[in-house]
Parts: sequence; C-alpha cells; structure tokens
Amino acid sequence: MIYREYLVMRKAVAWFVGITAAIDLLAIVLPQRGIVKVEYSSIALTGCIFAALFAAIFGVALGNCSRGAARVLWVLPVERWKLALQLIAVDLAGVTTVFALVCGIDLALTMALVRPLQLTGSVDAADIAVILGLTYAIYGCCALAGIFFRRIPYGGFLATPVLIIWMMLAQSHRAIGAILRAPIVANPIAVFNTVMAIESRQEHGYAIDAVTASLQWLGTTWEAPVLIAIAIVTCAIAVAAWQRVEVIS
Repeated sequence: MIYREYLVMRKAVAWFVGITAAIDLLAIVLPQRGIVKVEYSSIALTGCIFAALFAAIFGVALGNCSRGAARVLWVLPVERWKLALQLIAVDLAGVTTVFALVCGIDLALTMALVRPLQLTGSVDAADIAVILGLTYAIYGCCALAGIFFRRIPYGGFLATPVLIIWMMLAQSHRAIGAILRAPIVANPIAVFNTVMAIESRQEHGYAIDAVTASLQWLGTTWEAPVLIAIAIVTCAIAVAAWQRVEVIS
C-alpha cells in the first residue's frame, strides 16, 4: 500500500511540477521592459504557494484510506499507526520535493530567459524552515480534517478555506474578532502571514493588522517552531483518530 502511495506521489509530483513550469514559462516570456529585478525571496514564495497547494491536495490521503481500494489497510497484518506514519512520510517527502523543484525550475527559467536580469536579496535556512513548516502544517490540518470529514470524499480540502476564513474574520475589531484571535496561533496561515507582515513593517514601515498585532510575540524567531509543532500535533491527532475509525462500505 505504501509502495502504491509512492507511485501515486511520484506521478503527481511530475504532473504538478510540469504544470508549474508551464505557468512559470508563460509568465517569464511576457514582454519585459528595462532591467528585470527578481528577488530570491519571491522565488521561494512561489515555491511555497505551490508546495502548500500540493500539501492540501495530498492531505486528504489518510482520510481516504477508509474507502475504495485503500480499505485493504484494514486487513493487513501491520499496526495501522505504522501504516499511517509511512503514508504521511511519503506525502511530506513529496511536498518537500515539489517545493525544491518549483524553486529550482523557477530560478533556472528566470536566469535562462530573462534579459537583462538582476537577482537581489537572499533566502537563508530560517526562511526555508518557515516555508516548509507552513506546508507541513497545512498538510497536517488537511489530514486531520480528512479524518473527521472522511465520509465526504476529499473532505480534508475543507481545512484550507476554513483556515483562511478564520484569519479573515479574526481581523475584525468586534467581539468576534477578539474571540477568534485568542487561539489564532494554531492557524498556520496566520502564523506565516505574521512573518511577512513583520518583515514588511521593518523594511517599508507598513502598518500591521489585528491578527499580526496579536502574534507579534512570535517575532521572527518562533514561527518555524510553531509551524512544525502544529504539523506534528495535527498529524499525531489524525493518526490517533484514524486508528479508531471504521471502514466506509
């Protein structure tokens, strides 16, 4: 079953990265005037967006293991939590691969086709840790939602729009906003947005919103550990819950 997941993941990575490369190529060949300035951080952000989307898509895999051909997991002579962890490991390896390939292809196409080009800025290990932490956390949230909404095919997709709506409603200065901001540190999208908002304020003096203000205690140091913690907790709860669910006939 895990080998089957690996084969599915390998094919999905190839298709997803191919489509991403086509989109990048289309954007790059559009007419440009003057020197084109491209920041390394923008390339990393592009990789982050596509990797997060890929994570949301495959976050439903665990929940879908109780339906269709995947129901064979219920009769295998292996503890189900071990199978679940193996499946999660394959999926997260695929997410990491997508991020690396998207960034590499975007950078290679930019350097090969854009003239004249000026690459600016930098991306360090801390930035990569935050980006991967976000993608893993989104995967974990989708996996958890997929377990609780497993009777809905691909119910894990509900997690991402719920996280976005939660963050948007938390911006309100009314009572509902204060209530939603109390546990907002559990929202990986809000935590990642805090990183970008704080950096924008430091560089350009932009004002910060209510959600960012409530998460300023994270600074620019604690985002990655918090995102990794969200990923670990959500995946652990999803695995624990999956051991107790019944097969869907």
